[in-house]
Order: sequence, then structure tokens, then C-alpha cells
Amino acid sequence: MDATALILAAGGRGLRFGGACLKTLVALEGEPVVRRALRAFAGRVAHTVLVVPAGCEAAFAAAVGDVSGALEIVAGGARRQDSVAAGLRALPTGAAWVLVHDAARPLVAPETVAAVLAAARAHGAAIPVVPVDSTLKAVAPDGRVRHTVAREELCLVQTPQGFRRDLLEAALARAGGADRTFTDESALLEDAGFAVMTVPGDPFNRKITTSADLAWAASWLRAGGLRAAATGAV
Repeated sequence: MDATALILAAGGRGLRFGGACLKTLVALEGEPVVRRALRAFAGRVAHTVLVVPAGCEAAFAAAVGDVSGALEIVAGGARRQDSVAAGLRALPTGAAWVLVHDAARPLVAPETVAAVLAAARAHGAAIPVVPVDSTLKAVAPDGRVRHTVAREELCLVQTPQGFRRDLLEAALARAGGADRTFTDESALLEDAGFAVMTVPGDPFNRKITTSADLAWAASWLRAGGLRAAATGAV
């Protein structure tokens, strides 16, 4: 079977967001962030594993509600790679392709999902990126500028990231006993020596990190952003 599965990563506590509630459970224009994050994947994945902080499984089940397709909720680990590994173990054996997406990115467009999946199927691994449009400086701990960083080859990385399952499994196995922490899955593959292809990302596919990000996302949706997905089924 050549099915595609989704690991939706919601294992972080969102300490920079503030407040008593986990940021992906907060309502965005009347709907939890985590449920909105599922929209772009409707009809594109056969199975979804939602990875959440231990002890929060019931809260996330209530927030997600009824969705199309198979959905399983599992507890994550201390690091991102531990949480993704937990999600990968929960996937059915028939899922040959895996998308990993941040639950804190509720504005991802279906077109981005399709582009990542197509590139992953063609190359084994793919990520969406957007160009850096600001001048970059390397700064010393005391605040002094060390030098200007050339930005021509730099980009900002988003999710979803797409992988052939066996490549992701091999990269996670390699990192399993390491003390290093990897901030995204493509870094795991790079460390294991696998090539990763890029596709154009979407500047509106922003991550909800602070309450200001949530306010911006709500304003963008009210202005008509992601109109088609906002009214579609999950």
C-alpha cells in the first residue's frame, strides 16, 4: 500500500504564548487552532496521529472532535524528535509516505501540502521554504555586531515536511541515542546524509508562537484569508 499519513505535532507546551491553556487548544475565530491545522490535509492522508503532551489526550480529543479519516492521539516525548518518533510508531505499516506538520500552523494552504507531497514522492524528502527578506547580522553576546550574514542562500523553513517513511525512520533511529536536539525533521535527515528538496512555501503559513501571532491570524482570517479552507470540512 502506498498511503500517506500525517503526524500532527502538538507536543510543545507553548511557554512563549502565555496563559494557562495550551496554545493549540486556544480558539482561533471560534475554532481550536489544532482543528484548523487539520483542514488542509482533509482527503490527502489516510491516517493522522496527533502527538500531544502526556495527560492532555482527552482535551485534544474534545478540541478536534469528529474528523474525516482515521485519527489517533498519542503522548509525545521530551524533545521534538522523541514526539515525532512516537507518532511514527503509531502509524499503520501501510503508510509509505509521512507528512509532519506543526499543529501551531493553522493557516497552511492545501496547495502547500500538495507541493510538499509531490516533491517528497519525487525526491524522498521535501520541505516548504520562504526567502529571507531582511538584512541578517551575526551579533556577539554583548550586543556588538560581528558581521553581516549573506542571505542569498538562506531561507525560513515551514511545515508540513514530507518524507519517505523508511528515510525518516532511519534518521530518527540514528538520532535516538544522541544528546543533540533537532528543531525539525529535515535536520534529522540532513544529519543522516539524506538529501532534502525544497518547494516554495507560503508567507501566510505562520506559526502561532505568541498571543500577537494569534491576533494577527484572526485578523487575517476576518479579512478573507484562506477563505476556501475556512469553510471546508475537516
